[in-house]
Amino acid sequence: MHSKDLITLKDAEGYIDITSVMENTKLTYDTPTMKQSFVTEDNVRVFWKPCEPNSFSHFGEVIVSHLARQFNLPSTKYFFAKYKGVRGTISRDYKKTTETELLGRDFLIDYYKEAYNDFKYITKHEEFNNIVFIKEALSYYVKGDKNKSNPKQFSITKEDAEKAFEKILLNYMLDIVVLNPDCHHKNWGLLVDNSSENIKVRNIPCVDKERSFFLYLPQQKLLSWVQDYYEQPIQENLKKMQAVFKENSKKCTPAFNILPEGEEYGGLGKPYLESMQELKTIFPNTFERLLEKFYHFNLSKAFDSVERETGVKVPKLVKLIAMNAYETRYFEVKERFGAVKEMQEEDKNLLF
Repeated sequence: MHSKDLITLKDAEGYIDITSVMENTKLTYDTPTMKQSFVTEDNVRVFWKPCEPNSFSHFGEVIVSHLARQFNLPSTKYFFAKYKGVRGTISRDYKKTTETELLGRDFLIDYYKEAYNDFKYITKHEEFNNIVFIKEALSYYVKGDKNKSNPKQFSITKEDAEKAFEKILLNYMLDIVVLNPDCHHKNWGLLVDNSSENIKVRNIPCVDKERSFFLYLPQQKLLSWVQDYYEQPIQENLKKMQAVFKENSKKCTPAFNILPEGEEYGGLGKPYLESMQELKTIFPNTFERLLEKFYHFNLSKAFDSVERETGVKVPKLVKLIAMNAYETRYFEVKERFGAVKEMQEEDKNLLF
């Protein structure tokens, strides 16, 4: 079957049923995310990712891909799918045949292997996944630095490095907005096309966002958070529901820091407001730009575009959970940082 014909397998709910395709195609596993994939007759690799058991995680993945567009971030185009009755998503391979994929882990290992001489240590310890180290590791590939060897045999311009770093910061803020705790060094990076004299570089599209908005949790657990308000939408029940989200928001901290201090927090990342404060201190103007985008997210618009493009209705419970999760973060951030400040001068530290 050709990739364009997969859409003909949609069922009444709008899900593409790939059971027949998967059963008649040689399956492979993509590393390091270990998603199943198959190749269509027109040589397009399609990835299948099942949702977390008894959860709405597939909605989290698709909704956040639409929110990423509001952040001007490259995003993977997902479709809702089913395989043997299990719900999930499918997406095309974002990597072109002429591109080399450099995951964040690759940057960090290349840059820090001489200092630590232990790939496994770097891979396992997420304190390496911080903005300061990422910026230094990314500079490893910038043209004109004669003091650094380059094992990858290519270099990128300072302008490309700055654009890539800005998008990494945008991705950092997006993860805070959507309460995504799954921010490891294998779901960001660059795609480099050095098949011609003019090297082309782009960021890896937003991926692995299915744990956003608590939607990876069992549906019954989420329902218990909002049930009283569901049954009787009065002020008292609204306050109870908001308290539940506030408490759970504190527990949801990305493993993605600004400074290399992850071990202090068991490698799980700092409380996100502290991390944001560090970003504000180091890159004040960049922080204000990110904050402005944070304040102007439109979840309702994302829900509408998901339904329009996929033909699948976003369940009422998913909307209620996502809205309350986002509003909790919104008011916590607003209380801490207030309105967007006027920018004074460029962030010198952002330049390579």
